[in-house]
Amino acid sequence: MAEAIRSDAQTRIRDVVPTDRFGNPFDPIVRYARGSILRGTAEEIRRMLRAREIVGAIVRRDGNDAVYDLSGMNRGGGLSAADVANLTSHVPFFAHFQGHTEPEALRHMGADPASHAALILNRVSAANFIALTTLLKRGDRVYALAPAGGTSHPSTVRPVSMVGAAFEEFNDVARLDPSGPHSGCYALALTREGRIVADFHVVARPDSFWLETAAAALPAAITRLEKFVIADDVQVADRSAAFARFAIEGPRARELVATAAGAALQVMPEAAVPTQIGGVEAMVAAWGSSGEAALQIFAAREHAAAVEAALRAAGDACAAIFASEAALEVLRVEAGEPRWGAELGEHALPAELHLVDRAISFTKGCYTGQEVVARMQSRGRVGHLLVGVALEGDALPAAGAAIAANGARVGELTSVARSPSAGTIALGFVRRGFDDPATALEVDGRAARVFALPFVAPATPS
Repeated sequence: MAEAIRSDAQTRIRDVVPTDRFGNPFDPIVRYARGSILRGTAEEIRRMLRAREIVGAIVRRDGNDAVYDLSGMNRGGGLSAADVANLTSHVPFFAHFQGHTEPEALRHMGADPASHAALILNRVSAANFIALTTLLKRGDRVYALAPAGGTSHPSTVRPVSMVGAAFEEFNDVARLDPSGPHSGCYALALTREGRIVADFHVVARPDSFWLETAAAALPAAITRLEKFVIADDVQVADRSAAFARFAIEGPRARELVATAAGAALQVMPEAAVPTQIGGVEAMVAAWGSSGEAALQIFAAREHAAAVEAALRAAGDACAAIFASEAALEVLRVEAGEPRWGAELGEHALPAELHLVDRAISFTKGCYTGQEVVARMQSRGRVGHLLVGVALEGDALPAAGAAIAANGARVGELTSVARSPSAGTIALGFVRRGFDDPATALEVDGRAARVFALPFVAPATPS
């Protein structure tokens, strides 16, 4: 927390550090006060290990009953009968196993004892520490639900901090607002063979999930999702007719929508937030297909006219261009964004479209197609890859035209466009080995070459 201290010369901000009733400051990570003896996590661990050595020496000399354990009971499994007696308390456990277990752990992990160290942790603390440091990466966000008036255990908070992930704690389920800044993601539905049934922009709402996808992909997507609704109280419904949608794409997209809404919007990529535009409720989602900064506006069909009028008025103020679908298609090809029915479809694998990092998880629970995707990831190769193709001349080849190299067919075009900035361009799949930028190709007897995507760099980060 912080408080403002007003002086005649300036306003200064001073940090106010909370303390316990003895005046000891709380550690901001684990949120308890250590007092004057323990100066931090490293000091706490050092003293804990020293305490274990002292307790171990006493137990080995005088037996388990020489030290009282007031911290709880240990449980274990898969050990010998002789080990069980040492699992009834922390005291004999550390006395008998500390110093012997750590070297085994280092050997098991292939670590170098000269530069690495191992630490024994008990019970749930160990499970929390191992799971969180394994699954999390820097920049991830962790949401924790603690009892009313309580806080999360340090064995949860500390590894989250060590990894560099963000930690947010709640004491009330109602505060877990699904319309927050991280309320959405881009995802794929796959077949058992790992091929793409549909791609989705997923948005969490208070009582539902919105799945936005191409109209052509919708029937197969609904059929696929309904197969997994067995005993759950879930309904899958096509709500397309109930909503109007407006795409605002370009360097000043956020400025335009903020003008129409009368307020700046805080929305993360792939997330969505509710707002008012033209005096009616609307949902603003942060994704697009042009490669530029983009926002999608969803509003009830009956409010479409009011929202469109507000967006057009804001667009006039921003000197916006009201573009056609054909113009958006040129921008999409320039950006190298795959489209359903062209690059995306059941003929394609996520890795072929360079979508693994964007749309695939290797840490979540089981899902259809996971085995194939994981196997391809471990092997690090697929047979075909999506590339950009720059062609000589002005004439547009047909989508589906063969791509050749050294007189042999190596792929085919999927989308074509004439770009004011990049000339005649296309997207297409080629066999691995012909995907390096500047690789010489031929399309319908015309010279062409592989071009590193995007053809045109975005004016602003998307």
